[in-house]
Amino acid sequence: MQETFLEPIAVVELGDRLATGLCGGLLQRLGAAVYVVEPSNVPDDSHSKWPHRALLGAGKSSVALDADRPADVERVCALLERCDAVVTSSDWRSTLPQALHAALERVPVICDVTAFGASGPLAGAQHTDGMVQAFSGMMATTGDPQSDPVATRVPIAECTSAVFAAAAIVAALRARRASGEPQRAEVALFDVAVSMLATFLPKYFDGGAPTRIGNRHPSMSPWNAYHARDGWLLLCSASNDMWGRVCEVVGQPELKLDPRFATMGGRVANADEADASIAPWIAAHSVAECLEAFNRASVPCGPVYELAAVLEDRNVHARSAVCEIAPAGSAEALRVPGALFHGAPAEGVAPMAALAPAREIPERQARSRSKERGPLLEGLRVLEMGSYTTAPLAARNLGAFGADVVKLEPPAGELSRVSPPYRDGQSYLCTLSNSDKRCVVVDLRTDQGRALFRALLEKADVFVENMKPGALDRFGFGADALAALNPRLVYCSISGYGAGSPLADLPAMDTTIQGMAGVMDLTRRDGIPYKTGVSISDLLGGQFALLAILAALDYRDRTGAGQFIDLSMQELSVWLTQLEWNGDGPQAGSLLRCLDGDVYVEGPQPTEFESSALTRDAALAALRARGVRCAPVSSVSEAAGHAQTRARELIVERPAGNGRVWPLLACPIRLAPVGPTVRRALGAVGEDGEEVMRDWGVDPRALSA
Repeated sequence: MQETFLEPIAVVELGDRLATGLCGGLLQRLGAAVYVVEPSNVPDDSHSKWPHRALLGAGKSSVALDADRPADVERVCALLERCDAVVTSSDWRSTLPQALHAALERVPVICDVTAFGASGPLAGAQHTDGMVQAFSGMMATTGDPQSDPVATRVPIAECTSAVFAAAAIVAALRARRASGEPQRAEVALFDVAVSMLATFLPKYFDGGAPTRIGNRHPSMSPWNAYHARDGWLLLCSASNDMWGRVCEVVGQPELKLDPRFATMGGRVANADEADASIAPWIAAHSVAECLEAFNRASVPCGPVYELAAVLEDRNVHARSAVCEIAPAGSAEALRVPGALFHGAPAEGVAPMAALAPAREIPERQARSRSKERGPLLEGLRVLEMGSYTTAPLAARNLGAFGADVVKLEPPAGELSRVSPPYRDGQSYLCTLSNSDKRCVVVDLRTDQGRALFRALLEKADVFVENMKPGALDRFGFGADALAALNPRLVYCSISGYGAGSPLADLPAMDTTIQGMAGVMDLTRRDGIPYKTGVSISDLLGGQFALLAILAALDYRDRTGAGQFIDLSMQELSVWLTQLEWNGDGPQAGSLLRCLDGDVYVEGPQPTEFESSALTRDAALAALRARGVRCAPVSSVSEAAGHAQTRARELIVERPAGNGRVWPLLACPIRLAPVGPTVRRALGAVGEDGEEVMRDWGVDPRALSA
């Protein structure tokens, strides 16, 4: 029998937001039994979850609710009395009978997913995904800097909030087991969106005004989408050595000596010229020919797939990222996401059937109190060996939940430490990505470094990394070796294409993953594909890693066994596009240009409405008077300084070990009575080595023996 991450808990979906259906789907794939309450008065709203009932209902059970039928109300009340958790959306939920409200109060764990949360000046405001993307500053990061922002058809805010909501429920269940107290979790789409602005906020903190950069990279060049003979190609040159190899491929080795391009800084400053120097060669070749040449030269690159090609991609097939089920009464198979969570001994659960009426309601499992109230992961030891976003994001959120997180770095520090801008020589981006961690240098090229790594692994509960598959095997630290070294270790590996993938040897960047997952195909203007400004593939890898690690700890608590988790950024990014797989995706919104900015409107531009002579506020007022759903397209600076951001304390100030105070991002999960808290900023490379070895009981003398 297949082992699942979660025990057979019962989770009830009681909300209309898309995020509730997505959250339930993730919990189903982790092993939960999910019950969807389907009211008879389902809202006729294209932005709710109900137009995607069949897709989101895969693998779940349906419970009908007609508020005028006492038997239905009694049945749902019984379900709430017996379930372990409820995911709901109080700002977007069908009217419930009073009896259900009373039953809901007695549920051990409730997670409420809303646009703005229960506090702040915008609490309760019903915003769609697109409206939140616009209002949070996220939309302003996407598109060409010389043009208006580009709205993506990917529901990024709902999807990522669903991942955090699933993590919140798993965390809350753990807290419930520990304390015996009811747990109330909250995830706001706005909070999640602001937390994903990490690559743009450093410029804001440094006194500048962050802007979108199209398909380029702020500190690397050439890095862009280029039009090949038969499609679009992504090329990501991340070092001087890579630039030299690009010059060789395009037959212009002399460009390496051009003083404009001799350094990365020079290529960034002359990005237009660098692009122009290589674009003719790319335009003269097919995408396939470009990929073959650049991959042979070990230069990160990738195609921009149309969605149909994504569904036929060999790695998508190898990972079983998309599977088909047969809904009752339908002659056509329905494409739905597969298991998503891979590894051993537990595996994700691919849905085998369509949404079906519930046959039975399980008894709630008895819970016993095991400890006093305190930080959820207090006493848990976490090792992180990562760079930039993915593994660092998962680890910093574990740290906010109280885990003792140790960041393992090479002697020069992880790669994002050199990302500008800086304060006192320390990178804002690296600091934002690494709160609540202590720093230890581990040089795997040396005997002593490998001995220290081994000693720490023996004492760790969790290890998370985002290296290329096979990188650790070269030093004797592959998944099997780690399991033998520490059988209780939860080891999470995040990579571009996944371990054992047919593409595992290819370098992967957020940009290339977005192109190969269909995200860029759904984010176009005038036929030009754009990556989302926020690094959504990197971010999603870190968010899924947090959820998977919490679920794996649940598995370890039950069985005593550790877990290997294998996450593919491409597979997870393909999951973002699922609403489009069966030809019934949501209608794209539109942008209206005003005198002082842009306004986002759900659906097509309203007829007989001219915005160009209006201020943004005047246009919003006029549109709302006509009943049009709309929101301002806020800049990153506006979102960071907004009263809602301040009221929710989404940006906090915390000291580093040297006493210097830094702006940091809060964890977007709210949990009561005891929730995650950001406590400290990152220090210098290796500054905590002696303290960590003392606290973890590692004898430095034994390392050189």
